[in-house]
Amino acid sequence: MSLSELLNPAAESHEIYSATDEDIYTAVMEAKKAHSDSDADSSGMPDSDEPAVTRREALQAVLTLWKFTKTINDPFFRNAEVMLASLGQRARAMERNMKDTHLTDYFPRT
Repeated sequence: MSLSELLNPAAESHEIYSATDEDIYTAVMEAKKAHSDSDADSSGMPDSDEPAVTRREALQAVLTLWKFTKTINDPFFRNAEVMLASLGQRARAMERNMKDTHLTDYFPRT
């Protein structure tokens, strides 16, 4: 086998897809339109009327999952265990950095 045959195999040497510039332009514009339509439809917020999960509930769920993953000896679950522990630590750090405030802290009595 020559070097040119190795670098340019016969399967790739013929034109697989013969698209014109207009075909490519049309495909790109359709993809852009579909992407912008999907962005307009989703605001990133859940559509349900359920109240947001509290930090305490999230930490309880993390603890429950962490206990479950500790019982399974599998590399995937070991990675999940590490990520859950990290999530719990970050949530607690965020909680410690938050300070309770009162309305009177911003509007002192005169």
